[in-house]
Amino acid sequence: MTDFQQAPQPQPQPAPRELQKHHVHHSYIWLGSLRTAFMLLVVVAFSSFSAIIGAISDGEVITRGDIPTLVLIIGAVIVGIVVLVALIAVYQVISYKHLYYELGPEEFNLYSGILNKKRVHVPYQRIQSVDQRASLIQRIFGVCSVSIDTAGGASNKAVMVPYVQKTQAEELRRELFARKQY
Repeated sequence: MTDFQQAPQPQPQPAPRELQKHHVHHSYIWLGSLRTAFMLLVVVAFSSFSAIIGAISDGEVITRGDIPTLVLIIGAVIVGIVVLVALIAVYQVISYKHLYYELGPEEFNLYSGILNKKRVHVPYQRIQSVDQRASLIQRIFGVCSVSIDTAGGASNKAVMVPYVQKTQAEELRRELFARKQY
């Protein structure tokens, strides 16, 4: 090689395009925790009511000596419920960080799970419909669940993306159908 000849420079390869992660709305954390707390309160209320009715039917009477024990039991139940709700809130925060979707070049991907990781692939060509559903609480806070139905009959379950803002859900629906047409 002479001074005038240079070694061929390798052409830079374009970096693979990083897909953008779209997280669900942060209300996933506290609405999920509130739903679980409400369920716990219902279970405790029915259990307490059942225990009280059982005690009354057995002819038991509450005396002044029983009041400290009852206060202790009620306090322990309240502390137990608060601890359970706090643990559920921590779980919701961690699972929120692992719940997201990506719009890939050829398919929609939904990622979820903390210990058991789950990845759902939906090719754009198989998408039949994109529906939005919202409970009363979700409507109050402006979020909904997006259901993506695919071809494959009744045995195919829809892919459900929970707690998506309504504007983001509309954008997702438009983007999915635009990519399907493309």
